[in-house]
Amino acid sequence: MTLERWIVLAGLGQLALGAASPAIPFVLHWKEETAKLRPVLRHMFWTYGAYILATNLAFGMVSPLAPEWLLDRSGLAAAVTGFMTVYWGGRVGVQVGFDREDVPSGSFFRLAEAALVALFVFLTVVYGCRVSARHSPLSTPSGASGDCARMKAYGEQGTRDLREAPEGDRATGTSPGEGREAGGAQGNKGQGRSARGV
Repeated sequence: MTLERWIVLAGLGQLALGAASPAIPFVLHWKEETAKLRPVLRHMFWTYGAYILATNLAFGMVSPLAPEWLLDRSGLAAAVTGFMTVYWGGRVGVQVGFDREDVPSGSFFRLAEAALVALFVFLTVVYGCRVSARHSPLSTPSGASGDCARMKAYGEQGTRDLREAPEGDRATGTSPGEGREAGGAQGNKGQGRSARGV
């Protein structure tokens, strides 16, 4: 399975988490518990909860709807997936460090927590793999790098330009056939470098 499919699955997992999140305030009696707080603290608590939910949903939507945005080799894609990795990795640490003195008991809650931790670890690994990946799996089907493909395109464009140029504007000794061969040789040279990992 390609990394793109893993990212799509990660996005669906985050959307499922977002869909289940509204049940947490009822299960843990947030309304009754936060009523004991000062109004400003109660407002801050609900604001933080809303921001966390919005962040999870944003991650969940971009991953399945536009995985190529996260997989391209731009600095922005690396920064976003790097933040996702730290975000979910930190969530694993927070979950492990929870004080379980008043956590609801029962097999259902234990299974729910185990599923949450497994999801957090999965998200951390998936986005971490994207950060550490040297090449995007969305590269050209032949295995050539994007740079090599661009070099071939430049060679083909140069051949077309040379064919369309007036005879007097061409360099001495240059014909359309020679331009095509030069472009192809340059592209093949770049493909060879890509294959060697240079």
